Amino acid sequence: MASLTGQQIIDKFNGLVDDELEATLALQLVNDAKDEVETELKLHICQANDTSKTASPGDTYLTAKAMPSDFLTFAKPYIYVGTYKYYGVPLADKMKWKDTPYKYFYDPADGIHLCGTQNSSQTISIPYIKSTPDVTLSTSPIWPSQFHAIIPLYMAMYFYPIDGGDKSRSWSPEWAGLLQRKMDKMIDWDMQMKIAAMGGRAGYQDDADSGIPLGQM
Repeated sequence: MASLTGQQIIDKFNGLVDDELEATLALQLVNDAKDEVETELKLHICQANDTSKTASPGDTYLTAKAMPSDFLTFAKPYIYVGTYKYYGVPLADKMKWKDTPYKYFYDPADGIHLCGTQNSSQTISIPYIKSTPDVTLSTSPIWPSQFHAIIPLYMAMYFYPIDGGDKSRSWSPEWAGLLQRKMDKMIDWDMQMKIAAMGGRAGYQDDADSGIPLGQM
């Protein structure tokens, strides 16, 4: 199956909803849909690990560590500081957890904050989901081509609240079934990729043992 460029994706979307959006908005919707799928499925091809930050002696919950520029979301419920797992807590609860070791919170304004006080220099390892390059009118998503048709269907699903018109004109129940079937195939493909990366194991090895006393988790 041939790859779809951004323009071809928009053309398919226009055919689905029998309408046209302004060019800039249409391309933004293409990339919003792409990012939504990548974030929702946490695709293997989007997984990354950042080790560019270091925890330094004296760091507190006020010390921010910036996220990678291509950060979309966290790949796991924890990060590593040295060999120890730090589990995320809600930003709204930061004052509750600020002095508790092995916890961190994420502030979109400036990055991650490690709770407690750091006593030594340790590498911070952040498993995360990275954003793939934006699709332009002449480029294609980096996904396998058989899944490119998911994007115009996602766009059509979003179009109704944007358009504010008759939902039956912009979204058909049949499309929901088609989208789900395509998503299921993509999930199956992605799972095979993840299993292959784990050498055929059923789970991630580093999920088995945190190395942290249970009372501190």
